[in-house]
This record gives sequence, structure tokens and C-alpha cells, in this order.
Amino acid sequence: ALCKYLAHHPSALPDGARIELGAGLGMCGIAVAKLDHARGANYPVVCTDGIPSLIPYIEANALANGVSLRAAHLLWGDTAATQALLRRLDRCQPGAVLGADIIYQLDAIPALVATIVQLDPKVALLAARLRDHEVRDALAEHTRLAGWCVEELQRGWGEQNWDTVILFSLEKRGPVVKEVAHNAVSQQSGPRQHLCGIDQSRTGR
Repeated sequence: ALCKYLAHHPSALPDGARIELGAGLGMCGIAVAKLDHARGANYPVVCTDGIPSLIPYIEANALANGVSLRAAHLLWGDTAATQALLRRLDRCQPGAVLGADIIYQLDAIPALVATIVQLDPKVALLAARLRDHEVRDALAEHTRLAGWCVEELQRGWGEQNWDTVILFSLEKRGPVVKEVAHNAVSQQSGPRQHLCGIDQSRTGR
């Protein structure tokens, strides 16, 4: 779902490094590397996962698909490991943090949000088929407490069960509620829902 969204809206990826969390076999990171190559962009792509044994598979899949990316072991909430990852980017600021179906365990949300905040990307895009509304509420609450804003974008691609998939956009909160930086939501995408806990009546919107 996230790969299809980015294929339709490549401008959703701001300039800077791309970091995938919970990459599994690296499908999303590989797709992003291909999208960047197709449009002449050359940013570092790093696929991370908390299971060390998956790292060689990510590297092998990248090689098989003809893309260049890095694979790294990263446990959410591990401050030292996150700082080490940032140093490996050679001063290239993270543009986007990506996650495909990684939001399903309630107790993992605090560490996930902490890692995103520490990576400090311009935007984080997380796609998930929600199994529990408590998880969504926890994501909104921990994001708000971190001084960031989370926005729900729900889309229909005409696929079975796609209407249950939600794309979350996380951004550092400014003085007013911001639109998603890429402004890529079309009129056909359905309603947006801000979950950042800001009283919009005070923002003039």
C-alpha cells in the first residue's frame, strides 16, 4: 500500500535520506530506491529492522533488484544505535522515514515514536491496516507529547480490503496545524483527520 502511494505521489518524498523502519525483506526501501532512480534523485536509502538475521536478505534483495542501499540492524528506542545510523548518512539529513504495516503492537508505539523523533525527518509516512483503534490513539498521543503532529490519510485504490488501510503522516509540529508537506492528497482520497491535539479554532483554519 505504501509503495503504491509513493508510486502515485513521488513528490511525497522530500529531499534527504530515506530510512525504512521494520523493513522485513526491504521491499519498500527497494521500491523507493527505484522511484528515486527513475526521477534522477540520488539520496541514501537505509532499510532497518530489529531482527539481525534479516539484514543479509535485505542486501540480497537489493542486489537482485539492481539498486544500491544500506541495510542496518536497528531496535526502536535504542538511542545509541539511532545516533550511529545518523552518522552513517554522511551529514545527509533524513528526508523521510517510512514504515509499511509496522503499527500493530500497542507496547511498541512509544519506542517507534521516539525513534522517529530522534531521526528527525522532514516527514514520516506509515501505512498500516489497523487491527486495534487503541494503537491509533496511542500513536496520536505519543506523537503529540513529542511535539509532533500526526495526520490520517485514507485512500481507496479499488483493491480488496484497501479501505481498511490508513496512511499516517507525521511531521514536527509548528505554531499552526500544517498541511502534509507534499500536499499530495487529491480530492478523491477522502477526508483527512488531524490527530495532533491542537485546537484548530485557534489557528484561524
